[in-house]
Parts: sequence; C-alpha cells; structure tokens
Amino acid sequence: MMRELGFTREGLASRPVSGLSGGERQGIAIGRAVYFQAEMLILDEPTNALSLTQSKRVLEIVRSAKARGLAILFISHNIFDAVAVADEIAVLDRGCVVRTFQRSEVSAIDLMEFMEATASMGGEQR
Repeated sequence: MMRELGFTREGLASRPVSGLSGGERQGIAIGRAVYFQAEMLILDEPTNALSLTQSKRVLEIVRSAKARGLAILFISHNIFDAVAVADEIAVLDRGCVVRTFQRSEVSAIDLMEFMEATASMGGEQR
C-alpha cells in the first residue's frame, strides 16, 4: 500500500513508527485509511511542523489517496497547502463557515484577500 501511495524508501514498513519522520508518520496514517477502505479521512493541520520537503510529500500522498476515491477533509491554516489539494474550500471564522469556494474559481491570493477583508469587517460575510 505504501508503495502504491508513492513511498519508495527501503525498509520503511519494518521500522517502528516512532523512528519515522513527521511526513512519513502522516503518510502511514493516510496509507492505513486507504488500506482499511475508509470512506473519509480527516486531516487536521497535517503539514504543521513539517519541513518543506516533508510537507510536499504529505500533499503528494493526499493527492494519491484522493485519486483512489478517499474523501478527505483537510483542515489547515496554510492556504497554499489547502489550495494544492482541495476541490472545495470553506473559509471559517470562529468556527462558522463564512464562505465556500470551488478550487477552480479561486487562487491562494484571492483567498488571502478575502480573509483579510472578512477579518477587517469583524468576521461578517462579504
């Protein structure tokens, strides 16, 4: 399963999870969800505290799992990571959905500008 998701590092499957990098740990979690045929995977800040290389790898694995039909709820403060993997993006303010966007209709810059404008209006929908 890990090879199918793009992991090529030798010996990865036989190493204790405690000895893996943060990106590899995220990959293991996603691989388990795919292997056990989960219908949905919720990832809360999956690239937080990872290096750029590890973050890129996690995003590749998310795309691979998504291509296999796994529904993924990707929660992130990193707009660029969200835009990289999302089909639909929901902007929240204090737990409330302010607006949703189709990925095809918005860029990361558009999202930042929307969020800045929303914040300056005290969280009200624009």
